[in-house]
Amino acid sequence: MATKPAGFFTVATLDDFDAGDRIGDPTKIAFPDVPNGLIPGDPAAPEHLNYAFNILGDWSVWLFAGSNLAGLDSHIIETDSGGAAFVAAATLGGTGSGSFTLRITENAGATAVVILASNSSGGDVLSATVTGGAGNPIDAKVEGVGTGAAVLARQNNAAAPSASAVDALVTGNGPAIVSEAQGTGPAVRAIRKDDGGPAVSCESAGVTAPSRGTLFLEPHATNPFAPLDGDVWKVPGVTGFGRGQLRVRDLDGADGGGGAGSMGVWATPGGQGFEYDESLANVSESVAVIKDMVSISLDADSGTPGHPAGDYFIEFYCQVRLDVAADVGTKAIVEFHGPSGIIGNRIDMDFNSVNLWKTVSFGPFKYTLAGGPHQFEIKFRSDTNGEEVVCSQARILARGTYG
Repeated sequence: MATKPAGFFTVATLDDFDAGDRIGDPTKIAFPDVPNGLIPGDPAAPEHLNYAFNILGDWSVWLFAGSNLAGLDSHIIETDSGGAAFVAAATLGGTGSGSFTLRITENAGATAVVILASNSSGGDVLSATVTGGAGNPIDAKVEGVGTGAAVLARQNNAAAPSASAVDALVTGNGPAIVSEAQGTGPAVRAIRKDDGGPAVSCESAGVTAPSRGTLFLEPHATNPFAPLDGDVWKVPGVTGFGRGQLRVRDLDGADGGGGAGSMGVWATPGGQGFEYDESLANVSESVAVIKDMVSISLDADSGTPGHPAGDYFIEFYCQVRLDVAADVGTKAIVEFHGPSGIIGNRIDMDFNSVNLWKTVSFGPFKYTLAGGPHQFEIKFRSDTNGEEVVCSQARILARGTYG
């Protein structure tokens, strides 16, 4: 029945008759012959009929009290004319053996939200907990031809400008958020659509300064000598250094080819910083004259953006080989320079064959920056005029641990 009946009834509500010729007798007596009920030929005793109709009346009252509203005692759950029902509270789960406790699908009549949850009392809208096993409290996926986000979080309360759309807390040793991308897109993309502040803000709330800085970039898995190689990028064509910006090498070629190789990465004014330069192309020298390969400059006096004074760790790395036309036995000389000249020993490398790359590295070593500028360079040359040596994959990295 599409429309709920409008009436209900009650009957024989007194325990004893107060009218008729049997005043004081019970108004309701159960059937003496339950299997047969009322037997043809026998008179239908009023107390037997009252017994049955009284029970039916109680049921009609109870059913009529049902509602599609979220009453605290609506007896049964009904739907309104649109198929909607409202319940104050519900607990699902028991001893069932199915693979799910609750399944919700979309309505075929319209493209709409499958689950719409709200809370105006100040509490959480959703609280999900896994108390054992390896399951996730929430597993959100977009599959098939879906193009939307698996999770979309918004904070639209202008009266709470410091409130976040996502607040992740870990009390153990793991990361608060892990983002993994298996396609060609980034694992994390932050977009600032107005001029209110940075797209990403990293903050350390520890009692003492962080030993690894506010922003930590892990080394490239296949190239630990260039921790920033391929991990952080700068938008092509953008120059200058704005507040909160990460400044790295341009996106104009594979692994630094064809474009500027220098980069600097800074977290907060008192956090960890990097300065980096690379030249991955092959550079030749054949006249036994020292040649510059890569260099960086640390300057605590400069304010655009400048480098905060403090301790840095400097690393050098490059590869050298003989050119195909060089004589076996020619030496390649590599020098790592700092503000006071050569750092460590000059490296003389003998070669027994051509086209054999040899790796040269030095550091990391601690350098205390004060004032400036302080120049660090990789230089190389052949030890014999007319014999050609080649240097490649040259990198200098400075990691600040100040603040």
